[in-house]
Amino acid sequence: MMGAMRILGSLVLAAVAVLVPTAAHGAATTEPDDFPGRQVTRWDATYDLTAEGPIHVTTDIDFDFGDDPGHGVIWTFPTRVHYDDDYDRSYFITDVAVTSPSGAPDTLSVNYSDNWMEFRVGSQYVDDVSGTQTYVLTYTVDHVMNTSDLGDEFYLNVVGDSWATPISGMTVTVNSPIDATRAQCFTGEAGGDTACDAVTENGATTVFRQGHIDAYTPFTVDTLYPQGSFDTTPSLHEREDFSDLVAITPLTVGGSLVILAGGLLLLIPSLRRKATDEQFADLTPGLRPGLGDDAGVTRRDKKTPVAVEFQPPPGLHPGQLGTLIDEKADPRDVTATIVDLAVRGFLRIDPVVDATRPEAEPSDYTLVKLLPTDGRMVAYERSLFEAIFEGRESVTLSALKTTFAADMGMVQSQMYANVTDLGWFRGNPATARMAWGMKGTFMLLFGLGALIFLFATTTYALIAVPFVIFGVMMLATIKAAPARTAEGTRVLAQTQGFELYLETADAEQLRFEEGKDIFSRYLPYAIAFGIADKWSKKFEALAAQGYSMPEPAWYGGYAIGGFWLASQGFGHQMDSFASQVDSAISAPTPSTSGSSGFSGGGFSGGGSFGGGGGGW
Repeated sequence: MMGAMRILGSLVLAAVAVLVPTAAHGAATTEPDDFPGRQVTRWDATYDLTAEGPIHVTTDIDFDFGDDPGHGVIWTFPTRVHYDDDYDRSYFITDVAVTSPSGAPDTLSVNYSDNWMEFRVGSQYVDDVSGTQTYVLTYTVDHVMNTSDLGDEFYLNVVGDSWATPISGMTVTVNSPIDATRAQCFTGEAGGDTACDAVTENGATTVFRQGHIDAYTPFTVDTLYPQGSFDTTPSLHEREDFSDLVAITPLTVGGSLVILAGGLLLLIPSLRRKATDEQFADLTPGLRPGLGDDAGVTRRDKKTPVAVEFQPPPGLHPGQLGTLIDEKADPRDVTATIVDLAVRGFLRIDPVVDATRPEAEPSDYTLVKLLPTDGRMVAYERSLFEAIFEGRESVTLSALKTTFAADMGMVQSQMYANVTDLGWFRGNPATARMAWGMKGTFMLLFGLGALIFLFATTTYALIAVPFVIFGVMMLATIKAAPARTAEGTRVLAQTQGFELYLETADAEQLRFEEGKDIFSRYLPYAIAFGIADKWSKKFEALAAQGYSMPEPAWYGGYAIGGFWLASQGFGHQMDSFASQVDSAISAPTPSTSGSSGFSGGGFSGGGSFGGGGGGW
């Protein structure tokens, strides 16, 4: 009882440390890269079957470390798998040995878990093993043979779907004391029935070959023998009931509820502080307090209707407002900024049209530099412009795909910094989401780790479940983490009112703007709001009715006086342009028990045993 209480107390303290807000910001975590260039260039495996059941295995491979030197290689093998509703099946691995004829470190470390064995080959003190090294692994495994109505069967995953590198030159030899009656093999995606490259049957010896196997792709062999040729008795263990593993007691249930209630009391107020927008009290949405007035601040009422605004908030650009609306500096906001810079005369957008099919949608677009950067640009616009035209006067969107991705993150960071400096958010939205997400990730991993530990060592696993719930809740609310200030909400109300105008204005209203190019002026905002097609169609309708409207000077490809005559569907073309810009600027099955592959229909990954591994 006292041990359980100590565990409970430790978990509660850990939860408090994560849920209570702190001033410090954690650093972003990164996923480890895959191992570029690593591969197995030769895999020779021999399986010597015995009538008594044990199978003697020799696996001889050439492992190429590519451009990522390391310690050595790892093999993993299942030792216990699901058999049926009542039993698990076990495999016993003995007599394990490994050598490296090429001279690589071949120290063998064997690690155990409930259901797996890991053979780690190499020295932890030597991490610069490079080139192609040869490793020879030998072991004996028992209780692998199966039986069916068709006979005794050796149905085995030579490589499971967790081997982490490509394999070339796979050769598997199966020797038995009796001739095989049938043989087949499979590779490809787990569950598929793609046959391997070659099967050669020669009496008691069967050879399987495969030229290439992708990483994480099973390779399965299957040989059939007369019934009664082998000891096919599986090693079965009764599956444990959940109630045997997890105690449902007043202590565990009560402890879980206490942790859950306490955590929610910490989590919900923290989320409200971080995710609840503010607004000026007793003021119409969109208005700010008068000079010297000390207006109070209250929680934002999202149900308050906004008034239509016939122009965007003064002095603000579409990228800023797009970021304010959804709290994300996404590629659409960057696209809107590019069009805005074109409308303001800094660049021109020329569609690349097939001369033989002028009516077809442009396959590409060329951005042409017209003016240098100047003080009219905010920082993120200047960085965007300079990144697009670095060392050139024009560039196609297709060319940007190979040059711009590295600059995208910088532009987005500057957009977040800009809206934060304007006082629209209580903190940088990207930083707020990252900090909240890291806490949620830590809480989830902590909960899962505690759950696994307690499940494996005690029957008190139930008290770790609330931590998993907290982690999931925090990760599910990442989007809400950045909160707007009262000033941010004021600008948001004006922005939403302007968006309402762009969506609802009809041709009758817009014709009174005849002679003013409000189409171009407001198109970047429509792109940022995701309604460019709607906005454009209003002007297409006016042009079709014969109204005279200014022609966009920022969009090439049309003769003077011909834009509105030939631009039906321009809104769709703008959607296509936005889609192409977004693309250009944005960056790049467990093992089974293996009953039978002949009577049940064999498939890749369907055999028994079968492990994974790779380099380390």
